[in-house]
Amino acid sequence: MVRNYNEGSPDVTYRTFYDRALLNASGDVWQNPGTWRPQLVVVNLGTNDFSTAVNPGEPWTPDSLALPPETADTLRHSGVRYWFLDSSDLDFLGCHWHYSAHDDRVVSDRLTSFIAGLPLRW
Repeated sequence: MVRNYNEGSPDVTYRTFYDRALLNASGDVWQNPGTWRPQLVVVNLGTNDFSTAVNPGEPWTPDSLALPPETADTLRHSGVRYWFLDSSDLDFLGCHWHYSAHDDRVVSDRLTSFIAGLPLRW
């Protein structure tokens, strides 16, 4: 949400794309109709963007990027759930070491299993 791989593009964060319907189209803002209320939101954080050490000159430290236990407790009590993405069996053969189609299937199967155990009312 705040850092790109090895601090590449330091001026680009999650906020850059938050309102966009199409990520690559600046100004293409999705208009929330006001009635949209998602039952589930999945955010994948830090897959490869945090796989490198914090560089000198970055605006944070390794400690400032960690989630304090009291914040984690607050999030858990507000309905936020944490799911650890096990990267075993992933090949990272997509562009620039991102997920491949194989990886997408593996992650999808694992996430589907996790979601099935949540107390959601579809």
